[in-house]
Amino acid sequence: MTLVAAGAKSELYLLDGYRHGFINAARRGDLAADALLDGGRLAGQGTAAARHYRDATGHGVQAEFGFGDMASFFAGHLPVPHQRT
Repeated sequence: MTLVAAGAKSELYLLDGYRHGFINAARRGDLAADALLDGGRLAGQGTAAARHYRDATGHGVQAEFGFGDMASFFAGHLPVPHQRT
């Protein structure tokens, strides 16, 4: 919420019942702690119930969150790389 208070655009989704790393691929051999990371769970379920915060008031609203929300965020916030011709 400090970003918003400073005038930056920020959004926060808190996913109900999910642990850190929920976007990691399931059963990757290099992730020994896969069970702790909810490996692949969001991909399998599609969306998750969440609280969505858009401002510094601290009042979130019920929402659904999925990979489409992440794709929209990246598309709107990351620059398109310059393509050589």
